[in-house]
Amino acid sequence: MQTASDLDLMMHCRAYPRLHENQLDSSFVLGSAKAQFLAEYLPKRIGDGHRVVMFSQWTRVLDILELLLDHLKIQFRRFDGSTATADRQQIIDEFDHDHSISVFILSTRAGGLGINLTTADTVVLHDVDFNPAMDQQAMDRCHRMGQQRPVEVIKLATEGTVD
Repeated sequence: MQTASDLDLMMHCRAYPRLHENQLDSSFVLGSAKAQFLAEYLPKRIGDGHRVVMFSQWTRVLDILELLLDHLKIQFRRFDGSTATADRQQIIDEFDHDHSISVFILSTRAGGLGINLTTADTVVLHDVDFNPAMDQQAMDRCHRMGQQRPVEVIKLATEGTVD
């Protein structure tokens, strides 16, 4: 446990009911400028009837985004490279058909080119991929045949960091 990060310890506490009392306060996920922006932006965007797809190239960032969305009480679905092939289409279908699920988070490279997320009209790139083509493919998942609304793309960057 001495080598574990705060996030690692938090995830262990969340996973085991006997450790729930040792969790960090959920507001700790608001410590970054990106999280603060999302905490303000997402409820407004969702409140206006929009659906959001958020990408990160890092699955660990997806873990943090899960905590943020839980803190904001926003329903979401997650998809990354560890998602079982048999479950992938079901998760996409849940997002497409259940409009109470407002956000879909996924890793930039998950699922390849075949994913169609046209029920979403907002794309948030939490971090820019090392390969710009991956970000373009991620954005294209909402720009498909059947898209009925203009798609807004937000690329998050923070001054003074590797972003």
